Amino acid sequence: MANNLSNLQSIVGEMKTQWTSFKCDEAQAANNGFYFGWSNEVNDIHNKTLPLMIVNPPTSTIEATNYEKNYGIQSSSYTIQIYNYVPSTAYSQTPEYITQLWDDIENCFYVWLENVLNTLGANVCVLASPAISITRSKDAANDALFVCQFNFNLQTYRTCLTLN
Repeated sequence: MANNLSNLQSIVGEMKTQWTSFKCDEAQAANNGFYFGWSNEVNDIHNKTLPLMIVNPPTSTIEATNYEKNYGIQSSSYTIQIYNYVPSTAYSQTPEYITQLWDDIENCFYVWLENVLNTLGANVCVLASPAISITRSKDAANDALFVCQFNFNLQTYRTCLTLN
């Protein structure tokens, strides 16, 4: 079972690798920006490489019943915010135009999540229920940025116990 063990550092490392390895917005000169922490720790979000993914440190639990089975499956709740700018062309559009911007970020999130899960593999990390929840906001971070926040749960094999 040791080959299937995971830790937070390897999961976050893979999250960063997958997010920064492609361009969510092809109009951008650089690939996507990434930060592990909280949005209030990022100064001047609008001056960072956008779209910027911020992965908040997760809260995690391990079921006590797994001790009898000699393994620890850790359930972790992740909150991720993805910030992007509102292009200048949006200012002449109807308010519904922002829905396309949110859809674009959501599409990038799904590509990213699929890549993370495929790379880590089902023996290490699986998407857990109940659901992925999405909150959409505009005029975020004291700027004309829009943001999608995603909440989801991952289950990982965290430890292999050798109880007598």
